[in-house]
Amino acid sequence: MKVIAIIQARMSSQRLPGKVIKLINGQPMIVQIYNRVKKSKNIDEIIVATSNEADDDELCKICSENGINVFRGSLEDVLCRFYICAENANADCIVRLTGDNCLVDAELIDRAINIFIREKVDYLSYCRELPLGMSTEVFSFAALKKCQEETNNKECREHVTLYMYKNNEEFNCLKFSDGNLDDFSNVRLTVDTLEDFNVAEKIYENFQGQDFGYKDIISLTAKKPEIFSINSSIKQKNTEYKGNNV
Repeated sequence: MKVIAIIQARMSSQRLPGKVIKLINGQPMIVQIYNRVKKSKNIDEIIVATSNEADDDELCKICSENGINVFRGSLEDVLCRFYICAENANADCIVRLTGDNCLVDAELIDRAINIFIREKVDYLSYCRELPLGMSTEVFSFAALKKCQEETNNKECREHVTLYMYKNNEEFNCLKFSDGNLDDFSNVRLTVDTLEDFNVAEKIYENFQGQDFGYKDIISLTAKKPEIFSINSSIKQKNTEYKGNNV
């Protein structure tokens, strides 16, 4: 079984344009994400999936300079972008990651992949206890293909996995709750705003180039709570789902 990670990224973020190439600890954020993901033992290939718009040329250039594979597709139809990317890569299993999340942990990604394989589901969300920006989605190529062929819903075309977990009668979905983890879902580690970026930057600065993961970040919440208060008032945008044919 071939497992690929697709990192969804673009330059035209509404709240923080160009964030994916902003320097964090001396490297573009997309490079930091790639370097963290490539520590995975279960992922066979990593691909950055961006748009074919001119705005994303610079992102592609940076990826190329750092040996990162890139696929370019539709800006708005992200589902189609993922489908063609995965099809071209001959993927059996896809790990969906985003350019918003520069603090992902390869150990947790591998744990999600192992659970997905063990439980034999179509879609896995791992897991609600993790801080926002560290959770992982894993799904089969067959499920992705079914979404590509069945839905014309605008929100589902933009948000790759929305059709899967909103249609449990068609897909075997598992939102896994990990009893081995304490609940830190109130901690915001995704990068959507400048405040979010400042938090991520301070976390990287704290570890000064050392390898660090989930447990280290959780320890830091107790040692330096002032870092995590910077973006504590930021509200996450919610995706509205009105049904397949809206």
